[in-house]
Amino acid sequence: AESPNRGYLMKTGVEYSSPGDYMQDYPGRGRPGQGSLGYLRQIAQICAREQIPLVLCSVPSAANWNGSRHDAIAQIAEELGVPYVDGNLEDMGIDWHTDSPDGGDHMNPRGAAKVTAWLGEYLRREVPGLTDRRGDPDHSAWDRDAAAFRARLEAQE
Repeated sequence: AESPNRGYLMKTGVEYSSPGDYMQDYPGRGRPGQGSLGYLRQIAQICAREQIPLVLCSVPSAANWNGSRHDAIAQIAEELGVPYVDGNLEDMGIDWHTDSPDGGDHMNPRGAAKVTAWLGEYLRREVPGLTDRRGDPDHSAWDRDAAAFRARLEAQE
């Protein structure tokens, strides 16, 4: 079944976060569990077999991210031979006063738009062979869902 939100759960509102330097190290709080790593390895194998580019990406989360987690994912990306980009280390204009609905755990639509624009630009620039499918009749459901999503965003404002 299709999901008109394409996996996005809209969380509206604003709850201020004062994260300080949340990217410090917390030894022992970085590496994912073996179950998660097993699934990631399976995904990497499928992507390699099907010649699908795989990029590991972390998005800003002052409540749940830190330097130890960054280092662990960077090491896993190296082991898998895939690129890793950490949005917590990128300047995409996130304002923790206005862009999070829950104190820095998730992004509200304002923050999500910044992250999406940043990630889209990164993928366009760094992953060769990606094709923009907007306006392609074979992918019209995506265009339709995007228009409906924009309308829901405008209704929230």
